[in-house]
Amino acid sequence: MFEFDWFFFGILAAVANGLQGFLYKSAVQKKDNPYVVTFSSATVSYFIAGIFFLIQKSSIGDIKLLILFGIIGGIGFISVMLIRFKALQSLPTGVFFTGFRSSVIFILVIFFILPEPFHEEISLAELIGIFLITITLFILGPKRQRGAKIKLHKSFFLIFAAAFISALLYTTQKIAVDNYKIDIHSFIFVINLVIAFITLLFMIAKRRYITSLKSSLKSGAFIGIYGFLSFMFFLQALKNGLLPLVVSVNSASFIIPIILSTYYFKEKLNIKTFVTMILVCAGLIIIRIFGN
Repeated sequence: MFEFDWFFFGILAAVANGLQGFLYKSAVQKKDNPYVVTFSSATVSYFIAGIFFLIQKSSIGDIKLLILFGIIGGIGFISVMLIRFKALQSLPTGVFFTGFRSSVIFILVIFFILPEPFHEEISLAELIGIFLITITLFILGPKRQRGAKIKLHKSFFLIFAAAFISALLYTTQKIAVDNYKIDIHSFIFVINLVIAFITLLFMIAKRRYITSLKSSLKSGAFIGIYGFLSFMFFLQALKNGLLPLVVSVNSASFIIPIILSTYYFKEKLNIKTFVTMILVCAGLIIIRIFGN
């Protein structure tokens, strides 16, 4: 009988995250304002999360921990978002989202250095699956780009900075929902409330430079819908799944924006990209069938 286990929620999170990633790329192409997009997406996300929280009548739990993790998550997300907007201006979708998955490597380092909060073990089959997913970092990388070395080096630095911050966020989110049993919907609500508040301050400070207001609000609204779904499914997977495995499955989301960008933005899809997709799918299958 089919079970709604961590892997199922991880795949749902990856699909929603992939669609959200494509919408970010689309917003960059349209030159939407990153602060307005973020404010709009966060507002939509915390509004939806609030509705879910009221419908389910969940318990907030320790409000101090909720606020603490919410502030950490909100600040971290804004940092990653700004870096993502900057990097996508100069890098193809495939290169950015492939490099961004280096967060899995950072997660593994954190997982083995700090095992105490997790109390989890990874099997050999699961490690092989993670390896197949992350080895693609060496297939799609700097070699795809030639020329403008300084600009590319800066862009790749931004990618790995975003990946490192994301790894730290994933770790705190795992601790929040698994160790401290923080309610998922109230967690999403507080994080996005923090994001909306901070970006609103940025918007007020930079109001003279805000352009494409209508387009940015529209892009942010759709990003917020998929962002809420992605985060909700991701946190649900974290409740019962091993941190490196959940992040690895979620990292497969890069396939969706690559395919969509090939069609909508005419970005080239070459043999390296196909090999990357095959390896990622093989890794997912191994994790699903042979993992614990």
